[in-house]
Amino acid sequence: FAVTVPEKTPDGLRTRASTTREAFHTLDADLLVNASFFRPFRDAWFLDYRPKVGAWTEPIGTTISDSVRYGLDRPHWPTLCVDRDGRVYLGTATERTRHAVSGRLWLVRHGEIEPLDEETIYPRTAVGLDRTGNLWIVVVDGNQPGYSEGLRLRELAALLVSLGIEDAIELDGGGSAAIALATSDGGRELLNRPIHTRIPRRERPVANHLGIRFSPE
Repeated sequence: FAVTVPEKTPDGLRTRASTTREAFHTLDADLLVNASFFRPFRDAWFLDYRPKVGAWTEPIGTTISDSVRYGLDRPHWPTLCVDRDGRVYLGTATERTRHAVSGRLWLVRHGEIEPLDEETIYPRTAVGLDRTGNLWIVVVDGNQPGYSEGLRLRELAALLVSLGIEDAIELDGGGSAAIALATSDGGRELLNRPIHTRIPRRERPVANHLGIRFSPE
C-alpha cells in the first residue's frame, strides 16, 4: 500500500494536487484511486477551478503516509488503515498505523446498510472489506446522462452489500472519482470515466491518492 507523501510548508505538511494518472510519477504503485476530501476546492467552469495541478492542498480527515501523519483532522470520520504488519481494517488509526485515509461516513457496517438520507445522484468512490478481509475499491461514474448518472449513497451501499462487502466507507466522489492502472508498457490506463468541470474524461487534480502495489518491493 502507499499514500501520497506530504511536503513541509510554512503552514505545515501539505500535498501538491495531481490527477490520478499524474500521481504515478511520485507514488510507487500499480493501481491508484483518489482518496481524501480536501481543501481548497472550487469547480465553477473549465478554467475556473481549484486546485490546479501542483497547487498546495490539504486532505481532510486522518491521513498517514509511511507513518507520517498529516491532513485536517476529523476524529469521528471512519478511516481505512494499514498497520505495520500489513493488516487492513476500517476504524480508527493508532500508533501502529502505517498508511491511512479517511472517508466522510460509513456506508456499510457488519453487513448492514447505514442510515443514509442524501438524495444526490453522484459519482462515488468507496472502499470496503469483505468477511475474509479482502479489500474492495469501488468507483461509480456519474453526471454523464446516456452513459452513467451516478448513485445515491444508499444505492451505493446496497451495491456494496450485493458484492459481499461487510464494512465500507465513502471517500471523495464527484469529479474527484478516478481509478487508474499502470500497464505493462509503462502507460497509465484510466479504468473509469471521470468528469471534471462537466467535461467527460477530464481528470480533477486532487490532494492525495491511495496506491496498491501488486508485486513485492
